Amino acid sequence: MSEGDPPLLADPQGRLSVFLGLLRRVGDSGDGASGLLPVALPTLLGTLQADSVHLVLVDPMTGHPHLVVGCDGDGLHQRDIPVGSAAGRLRWDGSALPARVSPMGEAPAWALELCRATPESPVGWLLHLPVGRGPRPDGSLLIFRSRGPGFAPEELRWAEGIADLMALDRQMRTEREELVRVRSESRSVERISRALSSSLDADRVLDRTLEASLDLLGAQDATVWVVDRAGVRCAAARGPGAPEVGTVRALEEEGLAPVFREGGSVILPEDSSGGPQATVPLKGGDRVLGALQVRLPREGVGVMERQRLLARVADHAAVAYENALLHDALRALSVTDPLTGLYNRRQLDLHLGQEVAAAKRGRPLSVVLMDVDGFKAFNDREGHLAGDAALAAVGRLLADETRAMNLAARYGGDEFIVVLSDTGPEGAAHHVERVMRRLARDPEFRETGLGLTAGCATFTPEMERPEDLIASADRDLYRNKAGPVDGTATTDG
Repeated sequence: MSEGDPPLLADPQGRLSVFLGLLRRVGDSGDGASGLLPVALPTLLGTLQADSVHLVLVDPMTGHPHLVVGCDGDGLHQRDIPVGSAAGRLRWDGSALPARVSPMGEAPAWALELCRATPESPVGWLLHLPVGRGPRPDGSLLIFRSRGPGFAPEELRWAEGIADLMALDRQMRTEREELVRVRSESRSVERISRALSSSLDADRVLDRTLEASLDLLGAQDATVWVVDRAGVRCAAARGPGAPEVGTVRALEEEGLAPVFREGGSVILPEDSSGGPQATVPLKGGDRVLGALQVRLPREGVGVMERQRLLARVADHAAVAYENALLHDALRALSVTDPLTGLYNRRQLDLHLGQEVAAAKRGRPLSVVLMDVDGFKAFNDREGHLAGDAALAAVGRLLADETRAMNLAARYGGDEFIVVLSDTGPEGAAHHVERVMRRLARDPEFRETGLGLTAGCATFTPEMERPEDLIASADRDLYRNKAGPVDGTATTDG
């Protein structure tokens, strides 16, 4: 040791005691978020008799310095590093910034900037040390001393030892924080999975998926896209920048082609609309059911980490969504007629029973009973396939002409029925007119040479059961078959 060495460094026992004291605090959760810094920086300042010590921290995502923590005679202080500054423009890596001792007059501009010194005052020495090993260290340690001939080898080794402790402390804290984050995410994903699997309603599953994506990822917007004949359709959306539900777009317009065609993921960079946009598939086995798309925040956990977490949410959502779709399909099979796609007799009975109960409380109700004229002879002459095609054509037309609040059903054989809620005799007649006009213009039905006759009935207080209303419509149907009162009740092919 030279005569100018600080007293502590001249005392091996004291130096060891201080070092062990720091070592015991490495990774200590009781030190809070700043870790070893509040102790290590003042220790370096005192033991090296320095004017100031500065720890420059690097953003692991960008590789650029973003924060400097300093220690001098006034205590600890920290400040952000502007992006456009000399230090902020520098890309940090171990090869570009090796350990070295420089006279202040030869120190790089970024170091003078961080130490708040100027090249016009070339007094003293600057010791620079990388904090952390590997190609991209955590940051750099800058130690400025205005007195003495420079930093002795023993001082350099001492500073390197403390820099290593600081790097180890940051690594342990980062790993602990990562473990806490992953555990928290796993618990959140588990809760999300339970919430999703508790519903067999497809719309509710999608809505909960979006809610989970917004909460878990801090996303700005979230959308679920599903395949549509014209491209992709927005099936669910949340957030101010999300499209309206029902919006249809081309696959390429949203960058969704790789998701739907290949089952891959897409990340688009941030733009004027906000942060990066991540899209992951909702897969049911080898089939892509849809795509979950979110607009991520600009800051926070890295994009790839968020995309990985989004994929986990999407995996659980896809299972729940597929189950809901299967449930809807099974329910549809149980309530619809497989040939025409209209509701079956069982669903008709349930619906009409509810409507008659409402009609008894004063709500208007009408039914229209329809019969395909000449169907038996056509079926015998042309065959069952042609007969089925004719009935299916009538079914499609009735489905198109029936409002969502009403119900069209296959009553049996070649008979159909439409239940018209909140509708009186005049509304029922208008409905029949509309159906007849459509049939007259339908080329597929006209080619059959078949006709259609309708009978209408409106609920009256004398009617006790749904069967009474249907019987009244049936009587009107047969009156019209014998000779319609006007041209709206029957049509010839």
